[in-house]
Amino acid sequence: MTLIHMIAGLQTGGIETWLTRVIPELDRRGHRNVFIVTKPSNVDDSIVQKLKDANAEIHGIPGYNLPALYRFLRKVKQASENQGEKTAVVNHLQATSIVGALPAKALGLPTFLIFHNVTFRAQSDLARKRGLSSLRDAFVNMTVPVSVRLADECGGCSADVVDQWAAKAKSKTVIRYCVDDAFLEDSPTDTAHQENGSAPRLINIGRLVEQKDQESLLKMFDIFAESVPEAELLILGEGTLRPKLESQIAGMKHGAAVKMPGVRRDVKEQLDASTLLVMTSKWEGYGLVCLEAASRGIPTVAFRVAGIRDAVRDGETGILIEPGNIEQMAEACRTLCTDRELYNKFSRAAREHAFQ
Repeated sequence: MTLIHMIAGLQTGGIETWLTRVIPELDRRGHRNVFIVTKPSNVDDSIVQKLKDANAEIHGIPGYNLPALYRFLRKVKQASENQGEKTAVVNHLQATSIVGALPAKALGLPTFLIFHNVTFRAQSDLARKRGLSSLRDAFVNMTVPVSVRLADECGGCSADVVDQWAAKAKSKTVIRYCVDDAFLEDSPTDTAHQENGSAPRLINIGRLVEQKDQESLLKMFDIFAESVPEAELLILGEGTLRPKLESQIAGMKHGAAVKMPGVRRDVKEQLDASTLLVMTSKWEGYGLVCLEAASRGIPTVAFRVAGIRDAVRDGETGILIEPGNIEQMAEACRTLCTDRELYNKFSRAAREHAFQ
């Protein structure tokens, strides 16, 4: 079967990490995978290469060019039919899912619509401007339900996501993200800071955008470091908030203990050298990074928000805090960093959870 994956971009994130696991498996099963990227400039070369290594084909066609999308889908469908194969569309476009739904429906192609987040709130400064934001929200609220009705099946990466977008779908399913095998190999029996007595290190992994709310993370760290002054904070990721965060760090009492090296490829190694994963996200589709941390025996302290609730077992593999309560989050971090017996209990449970 030929699977046409329609997606806005291929950058480093939970969706793409999941795809780099799924596509090689689909290739092994004999399926042809064709990607249409509707924002052709929105790609990470390393992600594209991983998909190409699994024999995926990558094509950039702007989402606003519906005639071109229709012609391309028709061409792929005809080529597959000539080889006696079926064709289906896997629609990952989310907020702009209608762009894929309409031409697929016109060509009679079965469609699997997958949602990867509980909200499609705009992240860029331009898109967040009041007038544009209102128009965008109206477009989403009007078109996404249509895409759901047109789809043969809908899925989401967590129960929260399915409930939000696919509640009225003909057929729906939860598609769990999975941890890359590399994270499951040689999982440590104890974390580095316990073995060598090094200072506690908190780690945050994610894009530097409003959704991830690293501004609250920095405020929390200044509170936490008052009781654990030797602690460090590592923030891995890039994004539009970097200048603002750098300015905030410069004004912090414990800013010298904060490092923001950008995107790193050695995430597993950075987790192994850390004590806790701390996430201040306002929302998530599914907290894949929480599961990656768990596979290395690293508990998570995070706000209790959609998506994270599916990835972290509160009181077992991590501690979930009421959104915005940075004082309570700082205390949870302090407790886990200073109570070794409790920490080891959480660490073992996290590792077991990741391997299930």
